[in-house]
Amino acid sequence: MNKVITDQIEVELPFRGFYNTLHEGCLDIATEALTEDMNEEDQYAFNDRIKWQEVFKEYALEYASNISDMLNIQIDFTEITSPKEYNFYTDRIFGMASKVDMLKIKNEVEEDPEWSNYIKNNFTSYDGFWSNYSDNCKDQEWSRNDIDPVQWSSVIEFYLKSKIGSEFEYQATPEDVYELILSNSSEKGGN
Repeated sequence: MNKVITDQIEVELPFRGFYNTLHEGCLDIATEALTEDMNEEDQYAFNDRIKWQEVFKEYALEYASNISDMLNIQIDFTEITSPKEYNFYTDRIFGMASKVDMLKIKNEVEEDPEWSNYIKNNFTSYDGFWSNYSDNCKDQEWSRNDIDPVQWSSVIEFYLKSKIGSEFEYQATPEDVYELILSNSSEKGGN
């Protein structure tokens, strides 16, 4: 029996998080629409019953699936992480992808003349921002094949922006968000 072994790597997906973004706005609009006919007390009670962590997780799962479709490769959602405070970073979505598929994308990105400008614009330190990465795409930190999940996020974001345009980010439809919220609310209260 022949066994096919695929090397999987962890990637972080380009995601702006929920706090103060179009994603939070989408959730807010859906929640307001679901509660518009309720009095204020019932609105608060409904909001308390929503299991927000489950809503975020299902939203992230759909987001990962959408990015996977746009890249035309398989990315399996693994987790969403959320900070206790949003001072230094935001919600992050992670998945597993084929190393071969990701290296094909990375090689195509590295051939694009705008890649060096993207790295310089996003990773040059300045007052108030200290980059943990080189701002030179020719640096070994960027040119090696075993880059970290944050770097993969940059590769994916650049690739999608160059192929699809600046506004590639998935945003759920109101109907999808209504369903997410309704399916993740309980009688006793949420999280």
